[in-house]
Amino acid sequence: MAVQGTPTVSGGQTTGTLSCAGPASSALADLTAMLNEAGYETKWELTGTDDLNRTATLVGSTASSELRATIDDADGMCQQVRFTYTD
Repeated sequence: MAVQGTPTVSGGQTTGTLSCAGPASSALADLTAMLNEAGYETKWELTGTDDLNRTATLVGSTASSELRATIDDADGMCQQVRFTYTD
């Protein structure tokens, strides 16, 4: 995964997009492992009314920061990862 473009910083938050390729499930596993290795506690938040319209957001947190990441996929293949980091 690599940052696409320039992340935006505003009011203590950084938002941006990461590129990705391959199965979305692999991107989820890789991102979770990276956050865990960096000392973040991770959990999933699911929003939406049914499996076809559900969004899964990975939330990683420490005592002083939080990272929220949502993977956009098409037919199970990762297209991009949108993230928000709050310090």
